[in-house]
Amino acid sequence: MKTLGHLNTILRMTLQQRAPEKVPFVDELRVVESYLAIQKVRFADRLQIKVEATPEALEGLVPCFLLQPIVENAIQHGIAPRATGGLVETYVKRVGDTLWMQVRDNGCGPNGSRSKGHGIGIQNTRERLAYFYPDAHEFHAVAPAGGGYEVRIQNPYESAAL
Repeated sequence: MKTLGHLNTILRMTLQQRAPEKVPFVDELRVVESYLAIQKVRFADRLQIKVEATPEALEGLVPCFLLQPIVENAIQHGIAPRATGGLVETYVKRVGDTLWMQVRDNGCGPNGSRSKGHGIGIQNTRERLAYFYPDAHEFHAVAPAGGGYEVRIQNPYESAAL
């Protein structure tokens, strides 16, 4: 029943979004955590999750569904292909006038994934960042030397508490 509750959270947020908009990061995090909870049921002990967000970051605004596709990619392309599974870590904090976000996994990296994606999640994320923060954001996707994959996003910090 908890899994249905998590699915309900994701569907509710999807249906409420009619146009591109920004949401408080706490709402974005709720969707990411619901998605991760569903994946945790699917992968059981093969999926480890670590999520850290500072209180100030939770009050910031972000484009709706900014991190969910990045987390989905980490699981689908990094963790799913590994027999032993792995770890997906998400960190979000305010750094001065910037909201800093990072999603990384210790999976097989972009060259080891059996399921070749089409780059739609990454491309959509880049396009939404460019739409909301033209020339005022950073997006880096790298395969660290130690393995896995890492995505870092920085955009201007905007407080949801107005």
